[in-house]
Amino acid sequence: MVHRSWLVRGPTVMTLWSRFGAWPVAAGAAYIHYCETAPDARGRNIYPAALIHLARDSGAGDLFIATEEANAASRRGIEKAGFVEIAHITLHVAFGIGHQSVSRG
Repeated sequence: MVHRSWLVRGPTVMTLWSRFGAWPVAAGAAYIHYCETAPDARGRNIYPAALIHLARDSGAGDLFIATEEANAASRRGIEKAGFVEIAHITLHVAFGIGHQSVSRG
């Protein structure tokens, strides 16, 4: 296996960053998570191809994916797949308590 991704359909809440943040996903929408490409297969456009395939076959009206701002490789793959940023979520965690702020793009 060179890549794995999971698709979850709404209605649900997409848990962000180890339970500290959340994004509501409406009925008819979905989100992609737990994406990973094997180290030996990276740099071959497998990640964006997998995202394109999931998007095409998802049947979802809206399709969401999240990544950390510092994860440049993931951001490049997401952009190559045609996703656009609709929100920037900032998450602060202190003493096990998370606080998120959302700015819409």
